Amino acid sequence: MRVGDNTALQDGHGAVLPMTIWKPRSTARVGTRRCLAFARGRFLRVLLLLLGLSAAATHASGALPAGALASPAQPGLTVGLGGQLLLDGKPFRGIGVDDFSLFSGLLADPSSTAYISALRQLEVHHIPFVRFMATGFWPDDLKLLQRSPARYWGLMRDVVRQAQEDHVGLIPDFFWNSSTVPDLVGEPRDQWGNPGSKTIRFMRSYVSQFLKRFAHSPAIWGYEFGNEYNLAADLPNWRSHGAPVCPARGTPAVRTAADRLSSAELAVAFRIFAKEVRKYDPYRIIESGNSVDRISAWHQRYRQSWGVDSRQEYARMLRSLNPAPMDMTSIHWYAGRGRLPAFPSGGAWLRFLNRLARRDHQPLFIGEFGVPATAADGRQAFRSLLRSVLASGAPLAALWVYDDPKLPAWNTTFSNRRAYQLLAVERADEALIPPRGRRGPASGAQREP
Repeated sequence: MRVGDNTALQDGHGAVLPMTIWKPRSTARVGTRRCLAFARGRFLRVLLLLLGLSAAATHASGALPAGALASPAQPGLTVGLGGQLLLDGKPFRGIGVDDFSLFSGLLADPSSTAYISALRQLEVHHIPFVRFMATGFWPDDLKLLQRSPARYWGLMRDVVRQAQEDHVGLIPDFFWNSSTVPDLVGEPRDQWGNPGSKTIRFMRSYVSQFLKRFAHSPAIWGYEFGNEYNLAADLPNWRSHGAPVCPARGTPAVRTAADRLSSAELAVAFRIFAKEVRKYDPYRIIESGNSVDRISAWHQRYRQSWGVDSRQEYARMLRSLNPAPMDMTSIHWYAGRGRLPAFPSGGAWLRFLNRLARRDHQPLFIGEFGVPATAADGRQAFRSLLRSVLASGAPLAALWVYDDPKLPAWNTTFSNRRAYQLLAVERADEALIPPRGRRGPASGAQREP
């Protein structure tokens, strides 16, 4: 969903904050009289040592292979053998929410406490995680970062610390708007594809600053590059559907051909981003934040046309825009979306996408799904959409959008008329996730009949 504005954990000074330590299970002692068991244990220790050496060598090269075995002690989401999604080393499937303004609301008003109440409500209703914008939408949203880095990272620290306290996972989207960073450093958008550009230099710096401060917090579940960059790539009509222009918020007054974004440039940026993350976190998931590709994605790239892709062409583009060392495939999915001619329904298309992701040993993340308030028979439409999401087999999904009054057609809270969507997600999570000391629903919230 494209959103315009008009709308050891450290503090900003590097001081270490207290955090939860999650310990691996203790191993069983080997009985002295069980020679066979001892021999097996010795063999396994040698095997694990070899695997550890192999993993260390791979990490030294800057990337982990798809399907690498994650450490059971490592907090957050990881990808196990065969592309299975794991949480704290155990198979996981769950539905969270998108809270677009969880952090950006603090950039607009540092005194706001909305993020505290939002996270506490999610904990009470055992919604497991939040995907959120981890910068600003416009270049001038990052003035605080330039003027006072300690204060900026202090606000991020407050969000991470609150999520950790409330046991809500975080998936930060680092560079939501594709033109924000290039505009901030005075470059066009095509510099996402130039490894030596100021755009890439800023990206590397921001990622390193974030991970050095927060990569050891169990609240961090994974990392996302940006929001729906693939929909802006290879557009034949880029002049009328290019990067947003708002000089008052820090953009150029005019866009040029250099602001046209290509999928080839995106693939470069995605790989560099993922390798930079892997320098500081060898385990947690990394994904693009892409929406579902247009049905003409391959033709746009190679034919500069809106021709409809074949299944093979479509699969090729999906793979190229979720490149290793990224280890999840990202899509966004909404009711009423057009269909590839080869599929009888949107649900069948979703299942096809999940199969493609699993073929590449990547779990599928439906990073956004939802039904607007303007939809006819919205409740039934939402039930149908949620059933499709669950039937797809995708292990991870997020509802658009939680607690954002600036988006009235989409805003969903536990106290407004669209609360039925959150309550349906809560029930789905109760079926998907084993109970872990859950509390009852918040006072005043009513379950959908």
